[in-house]
Amino acid sequence: LGANLTELDDATLKLLTNRDVIRVDQASTGSRMVGRDGDVIAWTSDLADGSHALALFNVGDAPVTVKKPLAFYGLESGSLRARDAWAGKDRGRIESVSATLSPHGCLLWELRK
Repeated sequence: LGANLTELDDATLKLLTNRDVIRVDQASTGSRMVGRDGDVIAWTSDLADGSHALALFNVGDAPVTVKKPLAFYGLESGSLRARDAWAGKDRGRIESVSATLSPHGCLLWELRK
C-alpha cells in the first residue's frame, strides 16, 4: 500500500480492514481466470472450507449488467448461498449472477452449498 497509514480516511480504512475480503484473500487456492465476456473478466477460487469465491471485474468505462448462470463460470449448477464480501451482506440462495457493475467496478461473492 503506497499511503501513509496514519492518515487514511475512514472509507479507505474500512476497505483495507474488510474481514470478508481478507478471509477470501487469505483462504483462496487455485485462483484462476475463468472467462471474459466483453468488458467483464471473471475469476474463481476455492476456499479452505469447500466454498468458492467469484470475482467479476468490469474493465470498461460504462456500467455493465451481468446475467449468467453459475455454470457459466465453471461453478456448480443449482442453488448456492451467496455472500457479498464487499458489502458484508448475504444475498440468499442464487442459481445465477444478476448484477450491474460500475465502470471499473468489481463484484466479490462467497458461494456455499
